[in-house]
Amino acid sequence: MRYAVRWEEPETHNLQNIQFEDKSAVFDFIRDRYADEIDDAFDSYIPQACGVFPDPFSMETPILESAYNYLKNILDEQGFSIIDLQEESTHDELTSILLRSFVEDCVNSSDASCQYIGPKVLEALSQFISKGKWQWGYLDGDTSKPILWFGLVNERPFSYWIISKEDESFEQVLSINGTQTEKWKSCFGFAGGFDWNLLIDDSRDCDIFFTWVFVEFGMDEPDIAPVISSCPIEITASDTKEELCHKIDKLFSATQGQIKWSLSYLRTDYSTNMDQTPVKERVSFSDEFGEYIQGNTPDEIIDNAISYIGEIMQSNCLDVKMDGRRISVFTPPDSELTAVYEDFFAIMKFEE
Repeated sequence: MRYAVRWEEPETHNLQNIQFEDKSAVFDFIRDRYADEIDDAFDSYIPQACGVFPDPFSMETPILESAYNYLKNILDEQGFSIIDLQEESTHDELTSILLRSFVEDCVNSSDASCQYIGPKVLEALSQFISKGKWQWGYLDGDTSKPILWFGLVNERPFSYWIISKEDESFEQVLSINGTQTEKWKSCFGFAGGFDWNLLIDDSRDCDIFFTWVFVEFGMDEPDIAPVISSCPIEITASDTKEELCHKIDKLFSATQGQIKWSLSYLRTDYSTNMDQTPVKERVSFSDEFGEYIQGNTPDEIIDNAISYIGEIMQSNCLDVKMDGRRISVFTPPDSELTAVYEDFFAIMKFEE
């Protein structure tokens, strides 16, 4: 299938027209002519702060969508279009289809995929470190299980970022420098840097990231020093289990402040944006309903919170569907999806 590409030169406004024998030739032309714009397109996606990456390749979808939208807007400004010469007509739909195919073609190999995904993983981790703070409280509401964790306020603690007296913190893992070390030390950079096998997923091979992201593309890890220096207890590579547990006990015995249940959930709002893009927001339950919720365990707190939200929505004449710990809210009479409440999390912690 033969194609023609037409566009307008930005400086002269002269119309240009070049014919190509096949789709790959069109892609080569776009890749050569718009190299800088393509780089900017793949850099346009702004990831949310995140401290763990169970599947970093899941970022590929939003990166591709952002790159496509960015590149299409740039080319639309130049009147760029791709024409099927067999039909002798310009089709906006064809241009969109081939541009989307081009963007996907840019990341169809593992090295290119890591080239674009790697920086966004590191950017998300940098934001996590910048926006996170140390918090401490009791696991499962059990005062015999004190824990400290670094993370975003109202977000659930990730095991990677937890320091506790539990055996899991002290289990031996193979660190990135090839030595056996305690898990908490490997997580907090005392074994040569971030433990990407734990940050990503300890069940899958992370060599592709070590090889391509940090070696081939020369990307640098975020600095973990601010996390270490801001920890409410002094942590060092030489700390034994007994020393660390003593520091934790000392912190909790000296802490002055109110300890209470903190509960949060993820709310997806489908009704606020004109472009119909859902808005996701992590919300602290205590900010809105805390005084009405009772319970002695995380499960009790969450179940009572879900019931309360459902009652509030129904009292506002909205339709509510409960699916386990997921609430879907619909607006009558057309039953349009208005909001979803899910990913509830509760923990007992000290409030400053």
